[in-house]
Amino acid sequence: ACAAALRDPTEDALTDILRRAFGHESFRPGQLEVIRRVLRGGSSLALLPTGAGKSLTYQLPALLFPGLTLVVSPLLALMSDQLRGLPPALPGAALRSDQSLDALFHTLDELRAGKFKVLFVSPERLLNERFLSDLRTVPGGVSLAVVDEAHCVSEWSHNFRPAYHRLGRILRARLRADCPVLALSATATARTEKSLRAQLRIPREGVHRNDVIRPNLILSAMRVPSNSREATLLHFLEREPMHGKGSVIVYTAFQNQAETVAAYLQTRGVGAKAYHAGQDPRDRARTQAQFFSGSVRVVVATVAFGMGLDKPDVRAVVNYSLPRSPEAYIQQAGRAGRDGLPARCVSFIDPSDYCRLRSLSFTDGVDKNAVHRLLETLWDADAVRRRCAAATAAAAATTAAAADVHDDDDDGGDGDDGLVRVLPDIRATCELSFHGTPADELASQCPLVAAVLAIGGKPRQGKYRFSVAAAARHMRDGLEQVQAQLQALSANGQAAYRLEDRAVGYEIRRAPPTDLRPLSAALVDHLTAVEASAVAKLDTVYGALERAADAEDDASQGASLRVALEAYLGAGCGAGCGADADGAAAAAAVAAEPPQAINTEEPTSLRADARELLSERHGAKAGGAGIMSARAVARVLHGLGSPAFPAQEWRRHRLWERHGSTDFALVMRVASEELL
Repeated sequence: ACAAALRDPTEDALTDILRRAFGHESFRPGQLEVIRRVLRGGSSLALLPTGAGKSLTYQLPALLFPGLTLVVSPLLALMSDQLRGLPPALPGAALRSDQSLDALFHTLDELRAGKFKVLFVSPERLLNERFLSDLRTVPGGVSLAVVDEAHCVSEWSHNFRPAYHRLGRILRARLRADCPVLALSATATARTEKSLRAQLRIPREGVHRNDVIRPNLILSAMRVPSNSREATLLHFLEREPMHGKGSVIVYTAFQNQAETVAAYLQTRGVGAKAYHAGQDPRDRARTQAQFFSGSVRVVVATVAFGMGLDKPDVRAVVNYSLPRSPEAYIQQAGRAGRDGLPARCVSFIDPSDYCRLRSLSFTDGVDKNAVHRLLETLWDADAVRRRCAAATAAAAATTAAAADVHDDDDDGGDGDDGLVRVLPDIRATCELSFHGTPADELASQCPLVAAVLAIGGKPRQGKYRFSVAAAARHMRDGLEQVQAQLQALSANGQAAYRLEDRAVGYEIRRAPPTDLRPLSAALVDHLTAVEASAVAKLDTVYGALERAADAEDDASQGASLRVALEAYLGAGCGAGCGADADGAAAAAAVAAEPPQAINTEEPTSLRADARELLSERHGAKAGGAGIMSARAVARVLHGLGSPAFPAQEWRRHRLWERHGSTDFALVMRVASEELL
């Protein structure tokens, strides 16, 4: 039956497999069309609402295809949920960064033996040459490549997941020419869709788009001052129709907020627990299991909770804090009512909450001078002389403080033809100890051991401690090769090692231009556009919720929100508009005027406060940049920490966050004028 369905994927044949292998009687809207196109070898972009069953669109083809289905997934929690969701007929595995080496090697052995039909990996895994070589040995090859949460290709890649930006090139170069690509997302604007199609080479006819929000979701918004939110949430949970009924997810903006709200509910007799990325993974797993079983009714969580969540009976999602974007709102709301029954999605809105989140949108912004200093650090004279013969690692905190740039902003031309290749998950320091065979004997067989003996000095208590970058330079090789040799020594039982000190790892591909200023300007323009997009997205979702809150009843509020979200996702850009401006174009299309909570008039004291800060340049962190830029002044006046001006040191300053409700661009402009 499977072979026949693969040859001729009729609706009857596929529905029969759906019943027998997955236990479902019929397909949900959009699923069948996507599955049939994939089975016929066509690449597709499926834009289906959260909770619409996107996973089935690759699981059913994976069952029929002869080879491996490779699923690229952005988060460990999402991988785990997807792996657990595979039916018994689909053996699968995940390669995770938190696996032990033994578990990793065992999974790779089974992969090469053809034991799996589905493999989940992070985008960074596809940057690993050794893994790509292993893929070529898989029996039957890769039959289908799936990019889950595909909006990350154009949305997150600029400042969060650079590997996503390279997916299209890697998949085209390393997979068979006839291997279809299936991109999945619940949130993609028209501009994002166009970018995805270009990068993943998906034709226009391969796009399948359904409604943004499922019709069973009851959307509403209410204005709630920050000092009343806890009591309002408790009232919502205890009154009809929610009183004692169904599971609830409450989303907060910050980890400490999740802890505080969960504790408040617990003291009032509500079965609630907090969930966030700062907790021990075992505690998070326990909370999720209790939520699934129903022993915990309410989970108060940051965005770390819910990716891939497949709990059908969530009766309400509460946005205790403002979502950062329309995409975040859509994804979080979509975790309610997956069983098709009515479910409520309530958002609390407050101007002070919006102002603070808007300030935080400027945390990662950069100036030309800061970027120029960072580029000079990357391309020091020694690195240029080596001309790509080695890799360099700079300790993240040191580099960031020197340029006053957050380390995850470092993307100086990542790509096949760029000047620099950013390396995934690099550590600066290694501690190495040998078992059995003496180190000097291993040195004749292993270049890394020879390098360690040359640069590592004398061992302490049998352990050599050395710089990973120094070892790479001595070997005239790359950082990834150092890690590969460490793994080989461990796998052979010859050594044990421990990596520490997260670092910015990069490989110099070729010499930079003599004048770095044009490159600095181009990078600043790019990062400024990304920043503007994030601010515009926040403005858009706040404006949409504000307008909805003015409506008289839930039905009118829901209609207002649906119209705004559909308009946002359907918005495009005019000629010459880059993909990074996607959020700004969408905001302009949706909001008739900007939200009024932000002060756009210059406060009387702003200039004097900026002058005072500019006179205190000596107060910067040792090794830092000093308050030399308008952005640094604006950060302090908005209460934003940076590597050179850490919040824990500056929050005691009387001007810290003094102008947090004033438009950040206005504060920067005034500071710039005072610098002249």
